[in-house]
Amino acid sequence: MGRFSPSVERIQLPPSQLAGGKLVLQWADAPTLSSSSVRPGIRHSSDYLLARVTRGVESLPEQQVGIELRRLAPANWSHAINHHLLQSLLLRREIERQRPVEQARVILPKGIPRYITNLYTLFGFQPLIADLPVRGRIGEFYEEPFSCHRAVMTDLVEELVHDSPIAKRLFQSGIDLPKKVFISRKDTRRVLNEPEVERFLNGQGYVKIFPETLKIEEQFALFAGATHVVGVHGAGLGPFAYRPRHRPCVFVEILSPGHMTDFYRFIAHQIGARWVGVRGCLWPSLVADAHAFDAPFKRHSLSDFRVDVSSLGAALEIAESPG
Repeated sequence: MGRFSPSVERIQLPPSQLAGGKLVLQWADAPTLSSSSVRPGIRHSSDYLLARVTRGVESLPEQQVGIELRRLAPANWSHAINHHLLQSLLLRREIERQRPVEQARVILPKGIPRYITNLYTLFGFQPLIADLPVRGRIGEFYEEPFSCHRAVMTDLVEELVHDSPIAKRLFQSGIDLPKKVFISRKDTRRVLNEPEVERFLNGQGYVKIFPETLKIEEQFALFAGATHVVGVHGAGLGPFAYRPRHRPCVFVEILSPGHMTDFYRFIAHQIGARWVGVRGCLWPSLVADAHAFDAPFKRHSLSDFRVDVSSLGAALEIAESPG
Protein backbone atom coordinates (compact mmCIF):
# COMPACT_ATOMS: atom_id res chain seq x y z
CA MET A 1 0.00 0.00 0.00
CA GLY A 2 3.01 2.26 0.44
CA ARG A 3 5.03 4.11 -2.20
CA PHE A 4 8.30 2.32 -2.01
CA SER A 5 10.62 1.96 -4.99
CA PRO A 6 11.62 -0.34 -6.64
CA SER A 7 8.31 -2.10 -7.16
CA VAL A 8 9.36 -5.62 -6.20
CA GLU A 9 8.43 -6.42 -2.62
CA ARG A 10 9.83 -9.66 -1.24
CA ILE A 11 7.80 -11.29 1.53
CA GLN A 12 9.13 -14.17 3.57
CA LEU A 13 6.08 -16.21 4.53
CA PRO A 14 6.13 -17.65 8.05
CA PRO A 15 6.04 -21.42 8.63
CA SER A 16 2.53 -22.79 8.61
CA GLN A 17 0.86 -26.08 9.40
CA LEU A 18 -2.23 -27.83 8.06
CA ALA A 19 -4.64 -28.88 10.74
CA GLY A 20 -6.17 -32.32 10.61
CA GLY A 21 -9.78 -33.16 11.23
CA LYS A 22 -12.34 -35.90 11.00
CA LEU A 23 -13.18 -37.89 7.88
CA VAL A 24 -16.15 -40.26 8.02
CA LEU A 25 -16.78 -42.87 5.31
CA GLN A 26 -20.05 -44.74 5.43
CA TRP A 27 -22.27 -46.86 3.22
CA ALA A 28 -25.56 -48.61 3.76
CA ASP A 29 -26.13 -52.37 3.85
CA ALA A 30 -29.79 -51.85 2.94
CA PRO A 31 -31.42 -49.54 0.38
CA THR A 32 -31.80 -45.95 1.55
CA LEU A 33 -32.73 -42.66 -0.10
CA SER A 34 -29.96 -40.17 -0.82
CA SER A 35 -30.48 -36.67 0.52
CA SER A 36 -27.56 -34.59 -0.78
CA SER A 37 -28.05 -31.47 -2.85
CA VAL A 38 -27.86 -31.93 -6.60
CA ARG A 39 -26.96 -28.35 -7.40
CA PRO A 40 -23.38 -28.44 -8.77
CA GLY A 41 -22.33 -25.08 -7.32
CA ILE A 42 -23.62 -25.61 -3.80
CA ARG A 43 -21.24 -26.52 -1.00
CA HIS A 44 -23.55 -27.86 1.68
CA SER A 45 -26.17 -30.55 1.73
CA SER A 46 -29.81 -29.41 1.91
CA ASP A 47 -33.35 -30.71 1.78
CA TYR A 48 -33.61 -29.93 -1.92
CA LEU A 49 -33.86 -33.58 -2.96
CA LEU A 50 -36.28 -34.53 -0.21
CA ALA A 51 -38.68 -31.89 -1.49
CA ARG A 52 -38.67 -33.60 -4.89
CA VAL A 53 -39.28 -37.18 -3.80
CA THR A 54 -42.78 -37.21 -5.27
CA ARG A 55 -41.41 -36.40 -8.74
CA GLY A 56 -39.55 -39.70 -9.07
CA VAL A 57 -36.63 -41.71 -7.77
CA GLU A 58 -33.58 -43.24 -9.45
CA SER A 59 -32.71 -46.78 -8.34
CA LEU A 60 -29.44 -48.66 -8.05
CA PRO A 61 -29.16 -52.44 -8.60
CA GLU A 62 -28.71 -54.42 -5.40
CA GLN A 63 -25.08 -55.36 -6.15
CA GLN A 64 -23.99 -51.73 -6.56
CA VAL A 65 -23.08 -49.03 -4.04
CA GLY A 66 -23.61 -45.43 -5.19
CA ILE A 67 -21.08 -42.91 -3.86
CA GLU A 68 -22.98 -39.64 -3.43
CA LEU A 69 -20.99 -36.72 -4.89
CA ARG A 70 -23.73 -34.16 -5.51
CA ARG A 71 -22.50 -31.75 -2.86
CA LEU A 72 -19.48 -29.54 -2.16
CA ALA A 73 -19.13 -28.09 -5.69
CA PRO A 74 -18.53 -31.26 -7.74
CA ALA A 75 -18.38 -29.28 -11.01
CA ASN A 76 -15.12 -27.57 -10.01
CA TRP A 77 -12.21 -29.36 -11.73
CA SER A 78 -9.81 -28.93 -8.83
CA HIS A 79 -12.42 -30.02 -6.28
CA ALA A 80 -13.23 -33.04 -8.44
CA ILE A 81 -9.56 -34.08 -8.58
CA ASN A 82 -8.33 -33.17 -5.12
CA HIS A 83 -11.47 -33.73 -3.08
CA HIS A 84 -14.22 -35.89 -4.57
CA LEU A 85 -11.98 -38.28 -6.52
CA LEU A 86 -9.67 -39.07 -3.59
CA GLN A 87 -12.59 -39.65 -1.25
CA SER A 88 -14.33 -41.83 -3.85
CA LEU A 89 -11.19 -43.94 -4.36
CA LEU A 90 -10.78 -44.29 -0.60
CA LEU A 91 -14.42 -45.28 -0.10
CA ARG A 92 -14.32 -47.72 -3.03
CA ARG A 93 -11.22 -49.39 -1.58
CA GLU A 94 -12.92 -49.90 1.77
CA ILE A 95 -16.09 -51.24 0.14
CA GLU A 96 -14.11 -53.71 -1.99
CA ARG A 97 -12.09 -54.88 1.01
CA GLN A 98 -15.27 -55.89 2.79
CA ARG A 99 -17.32 -57.04 -0.20
CA PRO A 100 -15.06 -57.70 -3.21
CA VAL A 101 -17.90 -58.64 -5.59
CA GLU A 102 -19.72 -55.31 -5.29
CA GLN A 103 -19.41 -52.42 -7.74
CA ALA A 104 -18.99 -48.83 -6.53
CA ARG A 105 -20.46 -46.08 -8.73
CA VAL A 106 -20.39 -42.30 -8.38
CA ILE A 107 -23.60 -40.26 -8.38
CA LEU A 108 -23.24 -36.89 -10.13
CA PRO A 109 -25.80 -34.19 -10.93
CA LYS A 110 -27.25 -33.55 -14.35
CA GLY A 111 -25.52 -30.71 -16.14
CA ILE A 112 -22.12 -31.77 -14.81
CA PRO A 113 -19.39 -30.98 -17.39
CA ARG A 114 -18.37 -33.93 -19.52
CA TYR A 115 -14.74 -33.65 -18.45
CA ILE A 116 -15.82 -34.39 -14.86
CA THR A 117 -17.63 -37.58 -15.85
CA ASN A 118 -14.66 -38.53 -18.06
CA LEU A 119 -12.38 -38.14 -15.03
CA TYR A 120 -14.32 -40.69 -13.01
CA THR A 121 -14.63 -43.04 -15.97
CA LEU A 122 -10.84 -42.89 -16.39
CA PHE A 123 -10.44 -44.02 -12.79
CA GLY A 124 -12.76 -46.98 -13.26
CA PHE A 125 -16.06 -45.59 -11.98
CA GLN A 126 -19.34 -45.84 -13.87
CA PRO A 127 -21.05 -42.47 -13.25
CA LEU A 128 -24.77 -42.29 -12.54
CA ILE A 129 -26.06 -38.90 -13.70
CA ALA A 130 -29.21 -38.08 -11.78
CA ASP A 131 -31.18 -34.99 -10.82
CA LEU A 132 -33.53 -36.96 -8.55
CA PRO A 133 -33.18 -38.80 -5.26
CA VAL A 134 -31.40 -42.13 -5.62
CA ARG A 135 -32.66 -45.21 -3.80
CA GLY A 136 -30.16 -47.94 -3.15
CA ARG A 137 -27.14 -48.70 -1.05
CA ILE A 138 -25.62 -45.24 -0.77
CA GLY A 139 -22.06 -44.44 0.26
CA GLU A 140 -21.09 -40.97 1.48
CA PHE A 141 -18.18 -39.15 3.10
CA TYR A 142 -18.18 -36.26 5.52
CA GLU A 143 -15.28 -34.03 6.53
CA GLU A 144 -14.91 -31.68 9.45
CA PRO A 145 -13.50 -29.21 8.61
CA PHE A 146 -13.90 -29.15 4.83
CA SER A 147 -10.81 -30.57 3.10
CA CYS A 148 -9.19 -31.69 6.33
CA HIS A 149 -7.64 -34.49 4.24
CA ARG A 150 -5.26 -31.91 2.73
CA ALA A 151 -2.90 -32.65 5.61
CA VAL A 152 -2.37 -36.16 4.19
CA MET A 153 -3.36 -35.55 0.56
CA THR A 154 -0.15 -36.73 -1.06
CA ASP A 155 -0.15 -39.82 1.17
CA LEU A 156 -3.60 -40.66 -0.19
CA VAL A 157 -2.46 -40.02 -3.77
CA GLU A 158 0.50 -42.35 -3.31
CA GLU A 159 -1.63 -45.11 -1.78
CA LEU A 160 -4.66 -44.84 -4.05
CA VAL A 161 -3.14 -43.76 -7.38
CA HIS A 162 0.61 -44.28 -7.66
CA ASP A 163 0.36 -47.87 -6.43
CA SER A 164 -2.60 -48.68 -8.69
CA PRO A 165 -2.79 -50.01 -12.28
CA ILE A 166 -3.89 -46.59 -13.58
CA ALA A 167 -0.57 -44.94 -12.67
CA LYS A 168 1.16 -46.07 -15.86
CA ARG A 169 -1.62 -44.67 -18.01
CA LEU A 170 -1.62 -41.34 -16.16
CA PHE A 171 2.08 -40.59 -16.03
CA GLN A 172 3.39 -42.00 -19.31
CA SER A 173 1.62 -39.98 -21.98
CA GLY A 174 2.45 -40.83 -25.56
CA ILE A 175 2.80 -37.18 -26.64
CA ASP A 176 5.86 -34.96 -26.27
CA LEU A 177 5.12 -32.57 -23.40
CA PRO A 178 7.27 -29.56 -22.47
CA LYS A 179 9.38 -29.60 -19.33
CA LYS A 180 9.03 -25.86 -18.68
CA VAL A 181 5.38 -24.80 -18.82
CA PHE A 182 3.37 -21.64 -18.32
CA ILE A 183 -0.18 -22.57 -17.23
CA SER A 184 -2.57 -19.85 -18.37
CA ARG A 185 -6.31 -19.17 -17.98
CA LYS A 186 -8.86 -18.32 -20.66
CA ASP A 187 -12.10 -17.11 -19.09
CA THR A 188 -11.68 -15.66 -15.60
CA ARG A 189 -8.79 -14.46 -13.45
CA ARG A 190 -6.86 -13.70 -16.62
CA VAL A 191 -3.54 -11.85 -16.73
CA LEU A 192 -4.25 -8.55 -18.45
CA ASN A 193 -0.67 -8.10 -19.64
CA GLU A 194 -0.23 -11.74 -20.60
CA PRO A 195 1.55 -11.01 -23.92
CA GLU A 196 4.29 -9.26 -21.93
CA VAL A 197 4.44 -12.12 -19.40
CA GLU A 198 4.48 -14.72 -22.17
CA ARG A 199 7.32 -12.99 -24.02
CA PHE A 200 9.37 -12.93 -20.85
CA LEU A 201 8.72 -16.60 -20.11
CA ASN A 202 9.34 -17.64 -23.72
CA GLY A 203 12.76 -16.10 -23.34
CA GLN A 204 13.29 -18.40 -20.36
CA GLY A 205 12.27 -21.48 -22.36
CA TYR A 206 8.67 -21.78 -21.14
CA VAL A 207 5.79 -22.99 -23.33
CA LYS A 208 2.28 -21.64 -22.68
CA ILE A 209 -0.42 -24.26 -22.24
CA PHE A 210 -4.13 -24.15 -21.52
CA PRO A 211 -4.63 -27.46 -19.64
CA GLU A 212 -8.21 -27.86 -20.86
CA THR A 213 -6.90 -28.35 -24.41
CA LEU A 214 -5.21 -31.59 -23.31
CA LYS A 215 -6.75 -34.98 -22.62
CA ILE A 216 -7.13 -35.82 -18.93
CA GLU A 217 -4.26 -38.32 -19.00
CA GLU A 218 -2.05 -35.71 -20.71
CA GLN A 219 -2.79 -33.15 -18.00
CA PHE A 220 -1.62 -35.53 -15.28
CA ALA A 221 1.44 -36.46 -17.36
CA LEU A 222 2.25 -32.79 -17.95
CA PHE A 223 2.46 -32.00 -14.24
CA ALA A 224 4.22 -35.26 -13.44
CA GLY A 225 7.02 -34.65 -15.93
CA ALA A 226 7.55 -30.87 -15.83
CA THR A 227 10.70 -29.57 -14.19
CA HIS A 228 9.53 -25.92 -14.12
CA VAL A 229 5.93 -24.71 -13.75
CA VAL A 230 4.71 -21.12 -13.78
CA GLY A 231 0.95 -21.05 -13.37
CA VAL A 232 -1.92 -18.70 -12.64
CA HIS A 233 -3.75 -19.99 -9.59
CA GLY A 234 -6.85 -21.93 -10.53
CA ALA A 235 -8.41 -25.30 -11.15
CA GLY A 236 -6.06 -25.97 -14.08
CA LEU A 237 -3.28 -26.62 -11.57
CA GLY A 238 -5.32 -29.41 -9.94
CA PRO A 239 -3.25 -32.40 -11.17
CA PHE A 240 -0.12 -30.95 -9.57
CA ALA A 241 -1.01 -32.80 -6.33
CA TYR A 242 -0.67 -36.11 -8.20
CA ARG A 243 2.93 -35.48 -9.18
CA PRO A 244 5.23 -38.24 -7.83
CA ARG A 245 7.09 -37.06 -4.75
CA HIS A 246 10.66 -35.84 -4.65
CA ARG A 247 11.10 -35.17 -8.36
CA PRO A 248 12.90 -31.80 -8.43
CA CYS A 249 10.55 -29.06 -9.62
CA VAL A 250 10.43 -25.26 -9.60
CA PHE A 251 6.88 -24.01 -9.13
CA VAL A 252 6.09 -20.29 -9.35
CA GLU A 253 2.43 -19.59 -8.67
CA ILE A 254 0.87 -16.34 -9.90
CA LEU A 255 -1.84 -15.25 -7.47
CA SER A 256 -4.48 -12.61 -7.98
CA PRO A 257 -4.47 -10.14 -5.07
CA GLY A 258 -8.24 -10.71 -5.01
CA HIS A 259 -7.86 -14.44 -4.40
CA MET A 260 -4.95 -15.32 -2.15
CA THR A 261 -4.64 -18.94 -1.03
CA ASP A 262 -1.92 -21.27 0.18
CA PHE A 263 -3.45 -24.46 -1.26
CA TYR A 264 -0.67 -25.17 -3.77
CA ARG A 265 2.03 -23.90 -1.45
CA PHE A 266 1.22 -26.80 0.88
CA ILE A 267 1.02 -29.29 -1.97
CA ALA A 268 4.41 -28.16 -3.27
CA HIS A 269 5.91 -28.72 0.16
CA GLN A 270 4.34 -32.18 0.43
CA ILE A 271 5.76 -33.38 -2.90
CA GLY A 272 9.16 -31.71 -2.48
CA ALA A 273 8.79 -28.93 -5.09
CA ARG A 274 10.38 -25.47 -4.71
CA TRP A 275 7.48 -22.96 -4.45
CA VAL A 276 7.48 -19.16 -4.73
CA GLY A 277 4.33 -17.07 -5.09
CA VAL A 278 3.91 -13.90 -7.14
CA ARG A 279 1.10 -11.57 -6.10
CA GLY A 280 -0.50 -9.60 -8.91
CA CYS A 281 -0.64 -5.80 -8.96
CA LEU A 282 -3.08 -4.01 -6.66
CA TRP A 283 -5.75 -1.61 -7.92
CA PRO A 284 -7.70 1.09 -6.02
CA SER A 285 -11.11 -0.56 -5.61
CA LEU A 286 -9.49 -3.81 -4.51
CA VAL A 287 -7.53 -2.00 -1.80
CA ALA A 288 -10.70 -0.33 -0.53
CA ASP A 289 -12.63 -3.61 -0.43
CA ALA A 290 -9.72 -5.41 1.24
CA HIS A 291 -9.91 -2.96 4.13
CA ALA A 292 -13.59 -3.64 4.79
CA PHE A 293 -12.61 -6.11 7.50
CA ASP A 294 -16.21 -6.73 8.59
CA ALA A 295 -17.23 -8.08 5.16
CA PRO A 296 -16.20 -11.16 3.13
CA PHE A 297 -13.47 -10.41 0.58
CA LYS A 298 -14.81 -12.28 -2.46
CA ARG A 299 -15.82 -9.62 -4.96
CA HIS A 300 -12.54 -9.74 -6.89
CA SER A 301 -11.88 -13.50 -6.72
CA LEU A 302 -12.33 -14.00 -10.48
CA SER A 303 -11.29 -10.52 -11.62
CA ASP A 304 -8.60 -10.09 -14.25
CA PHE A 305 -5.34 -8.55 -13.02
CA ARG A 306 -1.86 -7.48 -14.07
CA VAL A 307 1.47 -9.09 -13.18
CA ASP A 308 4.68 -7.14 -12.70
CA VAL A 309 7.26 -8.92 -14.86
CA SER A 310 10.14 -7.80 -12.68
CA SER A 311 8.41 -9.50 -9.72
CA LEU A 312 7.99 -12.65 -11.80
CA GLY A 313 11.68 -12.56 -12.73
CA ALA A 314 12.67 -12.15 -9.08
CA ALA A 315 10.47 -15.11 -8.12
CA LEU A 316 12.08 -17.35 -10.75
CA GLU A 317 15.53 -16.28 -9.58
CA ILE A 318 14.67 -17.21 -5.98
CA ALA A 319 12.98 -20.49 -6.94
CA GLU A 320 15.90 -21.59 -9.12
CA SER A 321 18.63 -20.63 -6.66
CA PRO A 322 20.36 -23.43 -4.71
CA GLY A 323 19.35 -24.09 -1.14
